[in-house]
Amino acid sequence: MISDNFFTTVIKIIKQCDDISLVNDFTDSLLDHRLLSKKWLVDNIPFMAKNILVLGAWYQTYIPYRFGKDAKFTLVDINPNIIDLNKKFFINYFGHDQNLNICIKDARSFLLMNQVHYDLVINTSCEHMHYDMKNIIKDKKSLYAFQSNNYTEHPSHINCKNSINDFIVSTGLTKIFYSGVLPMTKYDRYLVIGEL
Repeated sequence: MISDNFFTTVIKIIKQCDDISLVNDFTDSLLDHRLLSKKWLVDNIPFMAKNILVLGAWYQTYIPYRFGKDAKFTLVDINPNIIDLNKKFFINYFGHDQNLNICIKDARSFLLMNQVHYDLVINTSCEHMHYDMKNIIKDKKSLYAFQSNNYTEHPSHINCKNSINDFIVSTGLTKIFYSGVLPMTKYDRYLVIGEL
């Protein structure tokens, strides 16, 4: 169940934004099927992570909301438009953005130069990546939680998978803690959680 405070924060952010295209993009991230798939992911993480990396971050509201104000988040995305609204969410919901680091970079480039260990690495948009996760992840001590789908009709879905098994292989994860399929109206959503 999402708290009233969460929705109050979201409404406050929308009212503070003058750019209607950003408002549309931000509200698109809050559609019920998107929140449902993020809830599904968080509900299957076996511990309360404290140092979290989100690749292809887009707008992070629900995942930080569920992990709480003590978790540290690094958001990586190639879109510079995500900075302002993500910061506004953290400031309005948690009262500060001290636990937020935003890096405008391609996920592969970020991971190639990164030396920080994250206890949890999330990518809820593997279908948008030009490469499979197995080609860029390397930290054997991290827990990974990846999502993708088989919805090839969207123009930015350039790396869809035909089945959960195809998706698992593409992640490179060998110790699987959870995998599953969430049927949506037009496609299936995949989730795999595990370690290298």
